[in-house]
Amino acid sequence: MSFHRRLTLYGTAIAGATMLVLWVVLVILTSLGARGDQRATLEAASQAAVDGDLGPQMVVDLSESTDMITAIVLDDGRLDAPGITAAGEPVVLPADRLDGNDPVFFTFDVAGTEISASLRPSSGSGTAGPVVALQSAAVVDEAVADFVPVLVIASVVILIVTYRASSVVARRAITPLEQISAYSAEITETGDTSRQLEVGRRGREIDDVVASFNTMVTQLARSRDRTAAALESQRRFVADASHELRTPLTTIRTNAAFLRERPDASDEDRTEALSDIISESERMSALTSELLDLARADAEVLELGVEEIEIGSIAGRIARQATLPERPVRSGGTASLRADRQLITRLLWILVDNALVHGEGIVTIECDSTATSAIITVSDEGPGIPAADRHVVFGRFHRVEGTTARGSGLGLALAQEIVEAHGGTISIDESHGAVVLVTLPAA
Repeated sequence: MSFHRRLTLYGTAIAGATMLVLWVVLVILTSLGARGDQRATLEAASQAAVDGDLGPQMVVDLSESTDMITAIVLDDGRLDAPGITAAGEPVVLPADRLDGNDPVFFTFDVAGTEISASLRPSSGSGTAGPVVALQSAAVVDEAVADFVPVLVIASVVILIVTYRASSVVARRAITPLEQISAYSAEITETGDTSRQLEVGRRGREIDDVVASFNTMVTQLARSRDRTAAALESQRRFVADASHELRTPLTTIRTNAAFLRERPDASDEDRTEALSDIISESERMSALTSELLDLARADAEVLELGVEEIEIGSIAGRIARQATLPERPVRSGGTASLRADRQLITRLLWILVDNALVHGEGIVTIECDSTATSAIITVSDEGPGIPAADRHVVFGRFHRVEGTTARGSGLGLALAQEIVEAHGGTISIDESHGAVVLVTLPAA
């Protein structure tokens, strides 16, 4: 079934359900009104009978007639009118209704016939006893039955009109969807995302859908371009990673082969070979860990356990742990923010390690804050990063030309991912040489 047909039937079904509820309400109101009219009529008749106007005494079978009759009630509840019956049974009022001295309206059953009655005591009037006005309760059902055909005819007409109107509205509503579907098929076939659907005057909601689709197509085109660039970058990344992993693996394999083939090697040579294996294993483990972290960042699955942290205390602890006799590390200042404590600690370690490996002299961690930001600077006393490299040092596997220090070339790239995951920025302060500046949103 087409969406147009489903939408049309849905609108018609809502109208039908609404009419059904209205129908039930009208039937109930009609029934209540008919019962009220019957009660008022019977009470007026019983009052007239008490005043002496009993009316003609007729032979009436209340199971077949809706005529109203009045009669005097005898002490045992029978009527002083033997011709009034129901399905051939004499009409006898319930005994518990004869005890009171006040007028009463009630219904009772005789031979399966429901009868409505208004009973009034004689109260010293001209009648020989209490008077009752009777009528079959079927008069209420007849009033409702007379109203039902009108409701049925009106419902059929309204449903037909509603179906046609719903069909027209549904067609207008799905026209933009059909255009979007056709355009989507065109994009699939040709790959052309340059054309935009026209935003007409179809109503705010439909225009919003068309505008959103146009925006989505634009974003799709940009995403396609970014994906192509990312795939090319990923190919380079895999090639670089393979190269970086090949070096320690070659060293490990060469030294392991030496130990296996030269059992008579000197203790000094064996110790040196084992030392190389351990060193390269640690280097490969660190490189693998950094590659995994970068892969998570690329997949946008860096999970932030945000909490209130004080960077100054973290920087002080790192300074104590990283200080070497010949390369002291100092920290100063304070700044608070909501961030992932583990990732911020990792960030500071990366920057300090980078300064210790590639810089000279004292390494300093400074923390400061403004009304909107927390600022971290990590500096050393070395010559700094050449101006030509300051904009590319955060690239993966990038190393400053001419450097002799060993490293994976991934540390600053991972630092940038951590900072950006927190909504901050990281850069090289070009006015001071070896200074890395990190700005994070304040708590």
